Amino acid sequence: MKVVAAGDSFIYGVDLHDCDRSPSQLTWPALLSNEYVCIAKPGTANDAITRAVIDYCENNKPDFVIVQWTFPWRFSLRFVDPIKWYEFDLNVTKDSEYESTPQLIKPFLKEFYKTAGTTEYWPVYTTLKEILLLQNYLKSEHIPYLFTAAHNVIFNSHSVNFDSDKHAQHLYNQIDQNHWYWWPNQEGFYQWAGTNKYMVGPTQHPLEQAHADAAELIKDKFNELATQYN
Repeated sequence: MKVVAAGDSFIYGVDLHDCDRSPSQLTWPALLSNEYVCIAKPGTANDAITRAVIDYCENNKPDFVIVQWTFPWRFSLRFVDPIKWYEFDLNVTKDSEYESTPQLIKPFLKEFYKTAGTTEYWPVYTTLKEILLLQNYLKSEHIPYLFTAAHNVIFNSHSVNFDSDKHAQHLYNQIDQNHWYWWPNQEGFYQWAGTNKYMVGPTQHPLEQAHADAAELIKDKFNELATQYN
């Protein structure tokens, strides 16, 4: 079974001993398959994850897609001068921009944070749209998939009350929770590894034992969903 996994540095395998210039083969999704393709990117945003998965599936036919959604305050924008996608992290932007950010974009980014990015509402709301978009794409293409997240803030935000906010609620209600997996205590992978005090590497990424145990925990859900279109 050809498994394709998307996400951020946790899926890429940063800090794992075989992760140098290519993705690790010791992450929890890699351990679930003997034919594995990683399209994760360290520091990526959720909208970039959606684009990466769709681009891959349009040119290849995977047997199964795994997505570990990242933190919602990461995002990307396509600028017209120069024409390029730029990815940002609002938690960094509010203090200092990435050194690689073009000078032309910095004023816009500062204003964007001040007017739209000071709470979790916009990041969470836009992440819900990305999740729903990719969910519906994979279903329409009959590609089995499993979603999870690095952190449960996507569905557990003080800034977005899903019971009272009709816009967020409409999106949330359309998400197929049967295709989701949460680690014990409804935590994301990064949270769960921290709660259980797994060893981390130099940049605070969970190491091999956390991934091995995570693969054991999630494999039954993976096997259940892998047969969906068979």
